Amino acid sequence: KPGSYWNIVDIKTIDANCKVYEIPVSVLYNFTPSKRFEIFASAGLSSYIMKKEDYHFYYERNGSYHEADANYSGNKNLFSVLRLSLGIEKKLSSHFSIMLSPGIAIPLSGVGEGEIKLYSGDINAGLKFTPSHKK
Repeated sequence: KPGSYWNIVDIKTIDANCKVYEIPVSVLYNFTPSKRFEIFASAGLSSYIMKKEDYHFYYERNGSYHEADANYSGNKNLFSVLRLSLGIEKKLSSHFSIMLSPGIAIPLSGVGEGEIKLYSGDINAGLKFTPSHKK
């Protein structure tokens, strides 16, 4: 953060070990509801609760190299990442279907003590079970 010691040294690398809880909130829209397959899109926001942040810094200051540890806890980053995905679901039977959905995560603000901008991509694959409803 601005004004911290780590802001005035030349950081070369950082080893990080963080315990993070992600809380996603999203909406899903089905474009092609049919009997055999569906195309869907989802959008949402994720919040991060940083329970524990352990860092080992390798840095240079005044021409010499140093190492140091730093620990933080309690950082909260509410609604800090936008998540977007597009997917397809193929029905295998009346109760089962398979799903495949690539997605991206775009930071809206920084996360953790260093306010890091986390960009990521993912591919979610799943098996869906829909129980029958008795009338």
